[in-house]
Amino acid sequence: MIVAVDFGTTRTKVAYLDQAGNPTIIPNARGDETTPTVVHYQADGNHLIGRDAEEQGYLEPELCMKNLVQLQKSWLIYQAANACFTFNVKYSVS
Repeated sequence: MIVAVDFGTTRTKVAYLDQAGNPTIIPNARGDETTPTVVHYQADGNHLIGRDAEEQGYLEPELCMKNLVQLQKSWLIYQAANACFTFNVKYSVS
């Protein structure tokens, strides 16, 4: 199975190619096709991502990271923004 991640400046989208080669978008936990590219770091060491992070960012903007793709000084973020990942899985996505 081929899974592609479009790690955009403001939104992220994940899709896979089915056996016929057709792209299928994988919705996030809320059922949305795109997820805000936002991370919120909480005081207890946990973090929120996506819409939850975006909403919390209005209350605590100093603990919120947005526009992650523009922070290309970080090797990991740079690689994730420009990568297409391939996984071998033993189950099907329905």
